[in-house]
Amino acid sequence: MGKGTLTVLVLFWCIVFACGIYAGQCIAQENQGQEDVGISGEHRVFNEKPTKMVIGLSKIELRTADKEVIGVQVDRVIRDHVWHNSSFDTRVPVDRVPEDSSQVVPYMEGARTAEMMEWANVSVVPLTPSIAIKKEDGYYYGSDGQGHFVFQICPDKAEYPTCEFVIENGREYVVMYDTHGFNAVAEQAYLKRDEINLSIACMDMPDKAKAALYLAQNGIQCYAPCDRFANTLMNYKEELGIETEILGSAPIRQTDYGAVIGDQPVVISLNESIIAQYTDRLYPDQYCDTPSRYFRALQKVYNVNLSVTEVYANVGETSNLVEEAKEQNAGVIGARIFNEADYLPLKEWLKEDKNHRVILFHSAAYNFGIKLFREFPKQTSFGDINPKFVSDNLCHSDTEEKRTNNEKENISALVSFTFDDDNPNHLEYIAPLLEEYDMKATRYYITGVSWANFTECKILQDHYGWEIGSHTRTHPVLTNITLEEARDETCGSRDDFIANGITVKSFAPPYTVIDTDTMNITQECYESCHDGWGVNYHPYENYHIKVVSLYNKDGLTISALSDRIEEAIKNKGWIVFIAHKVDSTGNPYSTDTQFFKDVLDLIGERPEIKVVTVSEALAWEW
Repeated sequence: MGKGTLTVLVLFWCIVFACGIYAGQCIAQENQGQEDVGISGEHRVFNEKPTKMVIGLSKIELRTADKEVIGVQVDRVIRDHVWHNSSFDTRVPVDRVPEDSSQVVPYMEGARTAEMMEWANVSVVPLTPSIAIKKEDGYYYGSDGQGHFVFQICPDKAEYPTCEFVIENGREYVVMYDTHGFNAVAEQAYLKRDEINLSIACMDMPDKAKAALYLAQNGIQCYAPCDRFANTLMNYKEELGIETEILGSAPIRQTDYGAVIGDQPVVISLNESIIAQYTDRLYPDQYCDTPSRYFRALQKVYNVNLSVTEVYANVGETSNLVEEAKEQNAGVIGARIFNEADYLPLKEWLKEDKNHRVILFHSAAYNFGIKLFREFPKQTSFGDINPKFVSDNLCHSDTEEKRTNNEKENISALVSFTFDDDNPNHLEYIAPLLEEYDMKATRYYITGVSWANFTECKILQDHYGWEIGSHTRTHPVLTNITLEEARDETCGSRDDFIANGITVKSFAPPYTVIDTDTMNITQECYESCHDGWGVNYHPYENYHIKVVSLYNKDGLTISALSDRIEEAIKNKGWIVFIAHKVDSTGNPYSTDTQFFKDVLDLIGERPEIKVVTVSEALAWEW
């Protein structure tokens, strides 16, 4: 499809929306739940008063090697029943399984689906049909796949010309083929829960959000480029004790392993001014109230007081937000982007100052929304419904300077946990788990890749007390490249950290492979370096640090580890563990969740052992 065709196509879709073809009778239902925020309505209580919030850490990873299968709504993905005389009109079977991205509708949810197909080689399953029953209130309710009709359907969706109506035992049913929204796809998604890993649909109604939560409770991740009512699920993970992701209007980007949705964080101080868009108008402007809905919900659910100014702005009026931000000298704007008139004022404002940030809502479905995400990846984020709150105070406030001589005399061995490589689940799982054991770690980071995230490093360092180290720019085997290239990889990585306000002292060569020449380069830029396998004994050598693998493939057992610990305690040993991700996937380069907890239990039970960062171990005085 040529650019000209696509331009005409997008213009057509804008006209369709502006004319209100999809508005129907849905406006009243869409505006229900204006003040219904949170899952239980209970306020979150923090153990430590936070000073900052991090929005946008939540993510869904799609790995090409995993051959993911995603379930999609039919409308705007498989076909579009109002796009007449096109290659995506009703002549396309609703159950067509796209062979490639050219067979997916090239806009909105379809555009994001096509990217997943191209970047992560996912397979697509259309979630159709959906059966809904008409109840006494006059609305149709979609099925949950278990015989319960619980998700209210927007009336106009139940009146698509492709719907079929059936009367059975005095009850009226509708069979919807062009499924639209999580409330319509929930039935088929649940029935296909063993097949699909992710569902993509619209979430601009309360019952669409309710259906997304139901799918998440059944292990199906959900992604909603149109997310007006995602705010009603704020903090669902903690309140309901589930880990399955529900992402609203988050960007998607290509990675070296496939693709990732989300994972584009920004940090916001709780005392800085925020400008949030709102409206009181109906279709087609009602989606412009998504930012104000989000920040109202966030404050209520997390019991925080933010300095939020709501500014009235409809489609094409984000300049109102920018004007108010300049008036207040505010650094954060919450906005919805639909068209170029929305995009341009925000683009210029972001270019003015690198500290300017925009949180986008109900925007990833549109060309200009996804464009702003990608042009300013360090300054834009999405309406993350599981934000993180952090304090300026380190969790581990007992520094070595505060320890008494007697306490230090009781320590007989040191342990360091180190993690490296691509996208380990540090912030989501490992750091909070180590915090429970009053432990910390060293994170070796690759700086020159597309998913490089220095915000994550700062949170690990400032909040959890972790040390940040370098793992090169692009993870090559240093001995297989020229010395000039090796210098760029090692010292260049250090420079990347410095440019982002992070000081690093420690280096871990990829694959733990290094020789004399590359070690000489490393010594010019760092104070320590990994070099081989085993346990370290005092006096420790800064540039010959031995490591012990926690990878599944290397088969370390608790029994064998116990023996190493006993030997370390007798001889002032220092055990440096190396790992990537902690999970239950069985991946040979992951560390099994239960085994990792057993390791923490084993170490935590021994008061003679102190868990320290790499640099702390090298500075330890026996």
